[in-house]
Amino acid sequence: MRKSIVCVFMMLCALHLFSSCNDGIVRTWKLSQIKTEEVPGGKPKFVSGPLFMTWEASNDAVLGFFKVTGIPTMVVPMGSSKLAQQLKDITFQKDGNVVVTYAVPNQEGTEPQWEKSKPGMVTYKVKDDQILFFPNVDNLLASLPADSLRNNATLNEAVEMVKNGIPVNYKLEGNTAKLFIDKPFIEKIFPLILAGLNNVDPATMGNMGGMIKGLLQGIPSVLQKTTKLEIGLNLEK
Repeated sequence: MRKSIVCVFMMLCALHLFSSCNDGIVRTWKLSQIKTEEVPGGKPKFVSGPLFMTWEASNDAVLGFFKVTGIPTMVVPMGSSKLAQQLKDITFQKDGNVVVTYAVPNQEGTEPQWEKSKPGMVTYKVKDDQILFFPNVDNLLASLPADSLRNNATLNEAVEMVKNGIPVNYKLEGNTAKLFIDKPFIEKIFPLILAGLNNVDPATMGNMGGMIKGLLQGIPSVLQKTTKLEIGLNLEK
């Protein structure tokens, strides 16, 4: 009888370890390659890449001169190209660390020099169908003046949000994975972005700074007409 109890206890322990190891996401994921389609007599047509965006909304959801449902077609090809130049892969380690391989600044036109981030900069936990990312808050605040948190309610709120983990949805399918934020999270974070944007001089954002700032300020009203919004990464083993 005692031996049977011991065996059952060992089996329960083994099941607990198996269920908590998150083997599905634990590995190094490369950014998905940019795929194009040949067009007779024209430039290759973009099909997919490491960036993806889905935006579904009513026909009167307009941002500036653009219907928001058409924005992914404009943003995703260019964003995928830029992303592929800056980020190579993401590793979810078993110890809970997230390590990324990123490009360090170099001369334009030369091959990128890749470098890995240090463990401890970002950690993660898997909860249901989400990954909670925890950036190292001490590192983020190290470069700020000591009284920043006391005088800036927006920054304070952002820090508290980061401490609780940044929720990112994930889906695994065969050799691929998707990491993405969705409309509920964007609605939650965007007021903080706008509050910070109020303190930004449009001139520091380049020649189109004024237009970009205006477009960003119009997003909350557009979100009210949005039924689905997902922005994220396509990854592969």
